[in-house]
Amino acid sequence: MLIEDEIESRKFRYTKPRTPEETVSAIYEELSIVPNDKDRRSSERTIKGYLHAIQEHMSDSRWAEERRHKMRSSAEAISLWTCGGLGLFLVLMSSQASSDITWWNSVSYFVFVFGTVLTVMFVAASIEKSSTVTQMLKYNSVKLLCAFLFSAAVVYSSAQASTLLNGIFGVDSSNLPFARALLSAAFFMKMCTPVLFILAFFSLAHIVAIWVATKEEDFYSFPWGSVIFIVAALFSAGSYWWITHKALGDDQIKVKAYKLAHYLDFNSKAYCIDSSSTESYLFFGNDQNKLLIDQKLEIDESFEDFLKGTASLGEVTIPSRFKVLPCTPNDRALKKAAITPQDGSPPIDTDAGSQSGYAN
Repeated sequence: MLIEDEIESRKFRYTKPRTPEETVSAIYEELSIVPNDKDRRSSERTIKGYLHAIQEHMSDSRWAEERRHKMRSSAEAISLWTCGGLGLFLVLMSSQASSDITWWNSVSYFVFVFGTVLTVMFVAASIEKSSTVTQMLKYNSVKLLCAFLFSAAVVYSSAQASTLLNGIFGVDSSNLPFARALLSAAFFMKMCTPVLFILAFFSLAHIVAIWVATKEEDFYSFPWGSVIFIVAALFSAGSYWWITHKALGDDQIKVKAYKLAHYLDFNSKAYCIDSSSTESYLFFGNDQNKLLIDQKLEIDESFEDFLKGTASLGEVTIPSRFKVLPCTPNDRALKKAAITPQDGSPPIDTDAGSQSGYAN
């Protein structure tokens, strides 16, 4: 009621001040009276009213921005928790495979792999969005150092893969591009084993957060995401260790490299000789004019068997030497007459124009 009286008693609402004293009074009215802007026309507002409206608008905008930020953070957290929880659930379900359910047995490993991928994604995203990593990645020097270390690791891993393949087949690894690519990834993973210490550090931080939350005894503020992270980190660390030290351990990596080369880079036929169903062929040389011949691997195994099966390793014997022949369209007739001795000596060619040998 008092504000309404002040508004009605405004002397200079419609009157222009004529003297300095009236000007001061008009300024006072503009700076002291705040009419109800929602019920008043804009012509009846004062300067203080406009300032008050601006302040309210800024407060509303700040509150709305904070609310949007909280909603985005909540949505991200829920998405991450869903990803991690679903991944762990799929991993748990895949371990319940029963021989009585044929269709489930056929897809259980795919479910396990998919659940593992979701779990690793959850752990990696949780670490990336942590304040420590976020603040560190703001500096260009940190990004440059990470890029340098990554490049060095990739080059070293590729060199390790090339050395291994060359030691097996005796040819340049560039002739085995697919096997070399996968082996490079395997050696890269083996090099990155210290990443487990990072998982341990963040897991310890989440354990501390859980310990602090248990003292507050507030169910709604309990960090359930930390619980999911710890379980997911333990599973990811165990899987990583198993892959790098068991499935791709030093005692198995050579045989698996040999099998990968046969699966991915060897050919079942060669145009320059009469191909045999018991042999596999690798073209190499500057013009792909040489042919490395090896016995075909008669192993029918899935990706799961290849990765974690050890029974088949005993069935694979890596030859110490491989038969090598020149390979051009004109050599086809000559290769038909090639004879391979049984005593391990170089093959004897019935045609003097034919060339053959062995690669160590």
